[in-house]
Amino acid sequence: KPKREPFELCLNQLNIKEHKSIYVVDDLENDICGSMEAGLQPVWLKHHSVKRNWPEAEFSVPTITSLDKLSALELFK
Repeated sequence: KPKREPFELCLNQLNIKEHKSIYVVDDLENDICGSMEAGLQPVWLKHHSVKRNWPEAEFSVPTITSLDKLSALELFK
């Protein structure tokens, strides 16, 4: 990370298609950019218990504040 190769390696080893995969992330540069470059759908976890200044993304990415919100996202239709 933030390169696409680690993501591709994991997908290949698990025999998972990138276009049907999500990656829950907490870091803009390392996680979101790398996973998007590899074809995964990132979901940004800006956890409500973490006190930090979250950077602004220059693109749209689904954002949740706790993992229990993940199932409510409609990512693959």
